[in-house]
Amino acid sequence: MSMKMLTIAQITGTAAGYLGVTLLLPYLALRKKLTGLAAPARYMAYFVAGNFYIINLVLVLQLLHISSRWTLALGTVLPFIVTGAARHRNHFMETAEHWALNLRLAAEGQKGKKTILLRLGTRLRNWRWLRPRGLDIIFTLGICILVLYMYGSNTVNVYGYCASDMVMHNYWINEMGQNHIFVDGIYPFGFHCVIYYLYEVFGIPVYVLLRVFGVVQTLMIHMMLLLFLKALCKSRYAPYIGTVVYIMSDVFYEYTYYRYYAALPQEFGMLFILPAGCFCLAFLRKREFAGRLAREIGLIFFALSVSLTLTAHFYDTAVAGLLCVGIGTGYCFRCFRWRYLKRLAIAGVTGILLSVLPMAAAYVGGTPLQASLYWGMSTISSDSQEDIQEGSASDGAAVEEEAASEKESPLDAVCEMVEYYTINKGVVTPQFIVGSIGALFLLGVLWIVLRKADYGATLIAVSVFTGLLALLQASGRLGLPGLLEVSRYSIYLAYGIAAVWSLCADGVLLLLFKGEKLLKISSAAALAAA
Repeated sequence: MSMKMLTIAQITGTAAGYLGVTLLLPYLALRKKLTGLAAPARYMAYFVAGNFYIINLVLVLQLLHISSRWTLALGTVLPFIVTGAARHRNHFMETAEHWALNLRLAAEGQKGKKTILLRLGTRLRNWRWLRPRGLDIIFTLGICILVLYMYGSNTVNVYGYCASDMVMHNYWINEMGQNHIFVDGIYPFGFHCVIYYLYEVFGIPVYVLLRVFGVVQTLMIHMMLLLFLKALCKSRYAPYIGTVVYIMSDVFYEYTYYRYYAALPQEFGMLFILPAGCFCLAFLRKREFAGRLAREIGLIFFALSVSLTLTAHFYDTAVAGLLCVGIGTGYCFRCFRWRYLKRLAIAGVTGILLSVLPMAAAYVGGTPLQASLYWGMSTISSDSQEDIQEGSASDGAAVEEEAASEKESPLDAVCEMVEYYTINKGVVTPQFIVGSIGALFLLGVLWIVLRKADYGATLIAVSVFTGLLALLQASGRLGLPGLLEVSRYSIYLAYGIAAVWSLCADGVLLLLFKGEKLLKISSAAALAAA
């Protein structure tokens, strides 16, 4: 087998293993319990639940020093055994015997492929809900193909790791095979737990996973963006606009995409930022989530999503916090009521505690903090900035010196830093980027005036979130404290701008066209134009 075909097979196997345990199994376990949520939020919930369970299963077994293929496999199926026994407690043995008989017949060839395919075909024909969603399925598959082409082709053709710290991550994960978690000190280990799980349970070598998992991870980052927009937009095809432009256009500077080519903890944590925002909105948006049970579910998955951001990387938690600030601004008329604020605060603190608890247990046991944590915390108050191009440090210093010598408005500072870090010069202007954020804010205000308070508040929330990212990217120019290393704001800002453009299109289309059919046609036309 050629190296290219082998790599494609490795990507496919990794995707099947990862999505099987983080999407398929949670779907089988939770599909009847999450019916109160809208479809995009349900799929986010399956994904969040799957990652949360697998990561914490690994953490618990590692801290107990009993992690192995068999304990991980048993822990994975244990919820199904427990719930199955509870559901069929009166005839558990009969059910077990039925499944055992089916497995034996299949193994002996008495129940062959034709029987299985016939039953599968019968069930597929009964899935009538697929028919009205045909175009959505086609567009979603198209986005998957685009992402795989844009990012997978590099992995298939180059065979590189694309990041200098892969040796360190490889070492940390390999030591988990000996139940030596946090071997180099305490660090957010969510990413490492997932890679270790895939290695231990499915037998995929760690060095292969570190080379190909970035493709799967990047695909799901784009899927979370699409699901987030589907949960927020009113028109059917507006969510695809920002997602497709984000993948295909040459608007953003190449550094905003570079890290997607590697399997890295920070980008893994990006998978859970938008779900945190979606479930926070699920609790606050009355019309879409009127049922009490659905609102409680939203709070639970908000806490799990916050936990996962910190379990992966503290930068992602900071960005998720900015998204919550944006939501709080948009929904200030509701979330600052004590009955809402109290429960959101409790959920957020619970999420943080869930992620800190395993690290705290290791710290109490005598494990020191990893050096990278001190570096990360130092960037919060540090004015130093890492440039995004080798040999461009003098250019960055010149920008800062110019800022010190000239008085400028905050808007000018924001635009200049957007131009320097985020966009490709000559493709769009920084004023267009900042203007689109402002336009979304005004659209939100307009929809509140038109008595669509929840929708308008959602537009304002996303606008404030991206506006804060742009503002903090210029924190060094404005004398504000920074949350992240300055060049990394551009990664999250470009991601947020894609959502801004979809929501801008959605808000305008909703103003211009009335009626579901006309709105559907107009949003499809807007997607084609984009």
